[in-house]
Amino acid sequence: HCYFTLTIILLFINIVFLHASHNPKDNVKYIFINKTFYTEHEINKLTHLIDSTKNESAQNSHIFDSIKSESAQLTTLVNESKNEINNLKSLSNDSCQINYGISVIISLFRYPREYVEIKLAEQLALCEKYNIPILIKLDCEVWMNSRSDLWNWWDKSLPGYNPKNIDNVERFGWEKDKALKIGWLNWGRQIRMLPMINLYSKKYRKAVTKELRHFASEIYKWQNSLPNERKYLFGGIVLGWESSIGVTNYYYTNGNDLLDKNPKDDPVNIINIKELPSRGVQTIGYAAVESAKIANDGVLNDTMQAEVIYRHLRDMSKIVFDQKIPKTKIYTHTGGWKKFESLYNSALNEYSLPGWSFYEYAFDVKADESISNLIKNNNINNWGAVEWLLQGSDKNENDWINGFNNAFDFGANIVSIYNFGDVVNNKNAIKAIAKLTSN
Repeated sequence: HCYFTLTIILLFINIVFLHASHNPKDNVKYIFINKTFYTEHEINKLTHLIDSTKNESAQNSHIFDSIKSESAQLTTLVNESKNEINNLKSLSNDSCQINYGISVIISLFRYPREYVEIKLAEQLALCEKYNIPILIKLDCEVWMNSRSDLWNWWDKSLPGYNPKNIDNVERFGWEKDKALKIGWLNWGRQIRMLPMINLYSKKYRKAVTKELRHFASEIYKWQNSLPNERKYLFGGIVLGWESSIGVTNYYYTNGNDLLDKNPKDDPVNIINIKELPSRGVQTIGYAAVESAKIANDGVLNDTMQAEVIYRHLRDMSKIVFDQKIPKTKIYTHTGGWKKFESLYNSALNEYSLPGWSFYEYAFDVKADESISNLIKNNNINNWGAVEWLLQGSDKNENDWINGFNNAFDFGANIVSIYNFGDVVNNKNAIKAIAKLTSN
């Protein structure tokens, strides 16, 4: 009789933990600090800053140790009552572990594959050496320097020249003679860019599929080789980089005429990011909209542009998902600037978790109604603040802690701070990360 009773109680405990493991909200959270690539010196510096701050803080809270302690206590409660077990179940569901880690950017089309493989391997090796989790952005959109075979349709003197590449770049009208030769980007300062790629050209999509399959497979092999107790080192993959049409690569009216002129004479940045669909400059997106068979004439609008981004991110998410990366470790990263614009929705698909940027609303992500309404209306329990920064020199340690907690409490699995320099030189940020994280 005692053996039977003990068996039933043990079975009940197993059910409790099985249920907890499928809790719709992820109980492992991450704070990542972003940099394109990390050197060993920089990882040493970051871990030293955070870990030494932990040791100095008498109020440091080791959440992970608390969870382990609770789990150990649970195994001793076999002979306790059902109500006590239910209390433990509730506690287990509400607890969470927060780790800090690094976020890196692997631009697949910026450098030759061999170089990208070396850089990725370096970052993964450093993470293993220092036991620090990693979030990997696989960029196939912004930097296209090594793939002139995709975009060079006009210059015979440059590598990759092929007139047919005109189909692989964006246009400022339906006609092919409106194909771009140049673009611009402003991340603090304006720089010239290669022409924005046609996100739905067959040749570009084939190239994306090939590279994503290769690198997602390599990441899976690395993650799969880790022992169970170190699986936490893999924080996930991010696809997209504020994905949009005409923002991270915009085009001025008559921009092609400026190609051979001094960049110093380029227009001063007049982009109006909330003006749709042009963003305050020349509307582009005609090539992708036509290639995706959304429209081929008439007035192009922002809903059409957003549909392209949705399909693009969904396609990339499926490619990565098919390489055995679970949905819970794949994040999209869309843009979104005008309140309630369609682009915010482009982050959602069945193969990944949605991700967005937070600057203005970094302190309280719920205050961004465009995103919070989307999360609530679609019952999204897990998502990513894949680009985030609490701005302002007046922000104290508690502001940073509250900013992180506000995101986590609203369902964010990750907060990726952009970027390294804004963290290592900010004592309040370091103290907040040290106080919240377990590793």
